Amino acid sequence: MNSPRKTVIRPESIGKLNKSLVLKQIRLYGPISRAEIARKTGLSKPSVSRSINILLRENLILREGTPEVHEKIRRKPEMLRFNKRAAFFISIDIGGTKITFGIGDLSGEILKEHQIENPHSWDEIVKLIFIETKKLLKSTKISYDDLKGVAVAAQGVVKIDEGTVTSAPNIMGPREYPLRDKLKEYLQTVPLWIENDVNLSAMGEFWRMQEKYKNIVYISIGTVIGGAIIINGKLFRGKNYYAGEIGWFIPDRGYLFKELGEFGCLERLATGPALIEKTRRIIQKGYYKDDFLISNNSITPRKIFNAYKKGSVIAKQVVKEWIENLGITICNISSLLNPELVILEGGLTRSGDFFLKDLRRIVQWGCQVPPEIKISTLQHRAPLYGGLKLCIDNFLKEI
Repeated sequence: MNSPRKTVIRPESIGKLNKSLVLKQIRLYGPISRAEIARKTGLSKPSVSRSINILLRENLILREGTPEVHEKIRRKPEMLRFNKRAAFFISIDIGGTKITFGIGDLSGEILKEHQIENPHSWDEIVKLIFIETKKLLKSTKISYDDLKGVAVAAQGVVKIDEGTVTSAPNIMGPREYPLRDKLKEYLQTVPLWIENDVNLSAMGEFWRMQEKYKNIVYISIGTVIGGAIIINGKLFRGKNYYAGEIGWFIPDRGYLFKELGEFGCLERLATGPALIEKTRRIIQKGYYKDDFLISNNSITPRKIFNAYKKGSVIAKQVVKEWIENLGITICNISSLLNPELVILEGGLTRSGDFFLKDLRRIVQWGCQVPPEIKISTLQHRAPLYGGLKLCIDNFLKEI
């Protein structure tokens, strides 16, 4: 009978684990002394000192001042702190009309951000990302060597293992675009991660809320509808990376087998363009002769919401149906996943929280355990923070 194999733990693996434990304590609790690190981790003082010496050489931690000698020849302990400027990262969000760039450090703070117009062509986007990355580094006086990662938030379905993007709305190019490989031609040795924009937004919200909630559904409502799911603090992507495609929900059997084009049913009902189209149809029917929405030459979601607040009959009809479709969607999601929190973000949430009372009333009625519903506090910056988190997590994992 063969004896079971023994797992051999190599000394270098122990050293890496110790270094990781020590760095974590300094990140969370610094400035902190060596003795306190040893107490918190349970490591021996020599093991702590070895890890600290390595981290000092790698510039990941810094000494906080110098030890002082007291009157009774007692030394004040050396304090150590995390060096948040040891590495920098760029987070990029390819939005519907703009491409937003943010550069941040190891603390996760965005040091500078700027936007450019989206050319709506994958090849042009790739070239612009390289050009704007160089500009951003130059304007912040950060060297290319100190750039330790780039994260890109892309619309559509992102196959993270391959770095390809499929079904990206309003961007010209192949249906499945090899975004990571194309960017690598320019960025070369810089580590690069591609992720769905709504997934990164959910990660950004989760992170900035200090991970208070562990189960979150994130819904982005603008020119398109997207969703992301966080279960037990981790993104749930599904087998083919299609988890969270909320735009494909069918809120009513009346929509079964109807022609929807390449977009989903809810996306045809509850986006900004859908609200505009519905408003125009009602106006064209001529039922309401004196509604002040009729006098608007160009209808926008913001104008519809403002008209709703002022009592427009047309706007009330359009917005009421929008709230109901959104409420049914959240009820169904909540019954399936039982999240603690649903976060709403996107262009249709930036006119205020006037619709939340009616939305919550539907969800309270339709759920056994209704989730909290909040509007994003980060809004357009959410994917930037999510990208920074992705870069930092991978950077720290490597060291």
